[in-house]
Amino acid sequence: MRIRIDDPAALPALRRYLAARTDFIVGEAEPGTLAVGVLGSLRDGGHTELVRYLRPWQDRNLDVMVNVVPDS
Repeated sequence: MRIRIDDPAALPALRRYLAARTDFIVGEAEPGTLAVGVLGSLRDGGHTELVRYLRPWQDRNLDVMVNVVPDS
């Protein structure tokens, strides 16, 4: 999956937040975009888990637009 945000300055904080989970593999895909893999996810590739985990971060960063794009 990819996570795109509209504020590149917030990317390091989002990356640290996601990397705190041992079942998330996080890397930078392109400017403003993170590639995220969820270990052990079968049914939806971890999309539901990732979106649920992102909610608190988004609640604390209301000025940053976050878009989760599932792999096709």
